[in-house]
Amino acid sequence: MSNLKKSLGLMLLLGNACIAQAALRYDFVGQATLDIDKNGVRDVVPVTFSYLLETPLLADYSVPVDNMLSCSTAYRACVGVDVHVDAMASGHSGVPGEMVFLFDWGSGGPIFYFDQLALWKPGVYDTTLQTFNAPSTLTVSSVPEPATWGFMGLGLLMLGGYRRVLKGE
Repeated sequence: MSNLKKSLGLMLLLGNACIAQAALRYDFVGQATLDIDKNGVRDVVPVTFSYLLETPLLADYSVPVDNMLSCSTAYRACVGVDVHVDAMASGHSGVPGEMVFLFDWGSGGPIFYFDQLALWKPGVYDTTLQTFNAPSTLTVSSVPEPATWGFMGLGLLMLGGYRRVLKGE
């Protein structure tokens, strides 16, 4: 029985280490408010993007469109997304604890503010009050790595083997 406990402990240890290495997927769905045109109308255009990060980055980074899963808007071509982990430190208006997504149209683009937890914690985040664009949502989800699935399969095989040993087969 002690071998079973040791093996289960090892599986938990290795499994938790693999889960900690899971990639994060960022899916953004929102609307950008454009400048007022010559007729005094302020248009709102849809903006969406998705990308994966192998590990959460806690420093400013850029994701070019070639490295994204998807990126679209009805206004201009998508160039990429710039992420500033601290809105105020990077020169944006904001409050402590906010991060910034800059949707890049090649000559600027809309800015969306979110809670900094969105950098590493899976969940659904709404834009904060500092955003001057229409309300938008960022969904952060954990994507298991192939090693995680491998360890889970190995664990199930080991449990089956121990069950057979305990039954005396």
